[in-house]
Amino acid sequence: MKPVRIFGGTSGVNNIVDPVRLKTSKETGLSELAEASNVLIDNSGMPYRRPGYSLIDARPFSSVFCDGGDCFAVMELAGDAAIYKLGTDKSLTGVRSGLAKGLKMGWCQTSLGTYYGNGAQSGRITAGASYPWTAQTYVGPPTTRTFGTPPLGTHLALFSSSMCVVNGPIVSYSEPLGYGLFDHARSRMRFGSDVKMFKPVDNGVWASDSKRTYFLEGMNLRELVRHPRLECPAHEYSEATGYVNGDDLGISGAGECAVWSCDKGLCVGTSSGQLLVITDGKLNYPAGALGASLIFGDHIINTVQEYQCVATNLTSAAPSHFTGFAFNSFAKFNGSYFAAGPSGLYEILTGNSDAGAAIAANITTGATDMGAHQTKALRFIYLGIETSGKVRIVITADKQDAKTIVVTPTKTGAQRVRVPVGRDTRGRYWSFRIENMAGADLKVYEIETLPVILHSGRY
Repeated sequence: MKPVRIFGGTSGVNNIVDPVRLKTSKETGLSELAEASNVLIDNSGMPYRRPGYSLIDARPFSSVFCDGGDCFAVMELAGDAAIYKLGTDKSLTGVRSGLAKGLKMGWCQTSLGTYYGNGAQSGRITAGASYPWTAQTYVGPPTTRTFGTPPLGTHLALFSSSMCVVNGPIVSYSEPLGYGLFDHARSRMRFGSDVKMFKPVDNGVWASDSKRTYFLEGMNLRELVRHPRLECPAHEYSEATGYVNGDDLGISGAGECAVWSCDKGLCVGTSSGQLLVITDGKLNYPAGALGASLIFGDHIINTVQEYQCVATNLTSAAPSHFTGFAFNSFAKFNGSYFAAGPSGLYEILTGNSDAGAAIAANITTGATDMGAHQTKALRFIYLGIETSGKVRIVITADKQDAKTIVVTPTKTGAQRVRVPVGRDTRGRYWSFRIENMAGADLKVYEIETLPVILHSGRY
């Protein structure tokens, strides 16, 4: 037989179907993968080892946040929690202590400062100092309405110039531009259960309670039309700060889109109310109650319950998995990316290690018979790669007969390596696992094989 192309790029992981059933596109040459760990997938379908992260502070953190202004994070101390401000030099400055431990923080950045609330306490940060978030004095035409203290809440959002505050099943909203003017009798909406997400877009709000996800259509908070969109609640706090451009996703006229996760997968909500689960049919998505997301170039990185992480190329909807990415919140600040977790505050997506630990990256192809139903052996594997170190190939025939080969490239840069296989492994269906070694950089361009059909047990 002639060399057979096994891999020329990928459309991402598919962990729903049996590896024998994974698809290869005749038009693009992209194939689905059985596994992809600690790799990102570029717009051409090439997997490459993800960047690493470095430690800023080893104390436990949560709720790191930035939306174009200052960056803040909550540090979990021995007896309480405290808000710290992250400087451009990565130094930490205390802003407020005495907060309740173990509560996630909701944030909203405005021209008047950064508002925050954890359901038990709230405040406003201006010029690095925290102040009480109090009721303001009404100024305007005579009215019989009564305005009270801003409510405590777990999620904050600015929509139609009003501050929206989530407290259980209730969303209260302030007077336009009056973030301390709350009419508790009239300016509120109720959901059937506790609200987990309230994410404004151009023509409405994407919202979720504990049972389902809705699009609230309109721009007037008193007249929003509620449309159920998905019988699945959002992972709480999983909505990404910022938005993705619908045109970049191939959704014409979609405007700026919200992105979040739920048990069904990674969700994109357009400004007109269209909802797409872009990992549908590809991933049995991690299940949980809490999430966190970060828009990173063409990708979104999403953690569920801190320890499970999926990275998805937003243009091609190609997913992969990250390990060692145990973070509960993300932020982009001063051109860099940051993450908080139980083990500390980190600068992420930079460097070649995870705080000194090697990043183990790998991909595993589907099982293929290479176009021939007979039992086969392999003479050679032709590997198109770029790496800074050695590469390990694990070859598996019929899900049981495995062989491991270590490849030491002799050149730098992109190269094609011929790897002898030998006669001791045979089968009909073959899969190939490519691993970096010692955390080396790795890009995988192509995998080809030279199979030999076996007759009567002989070549």
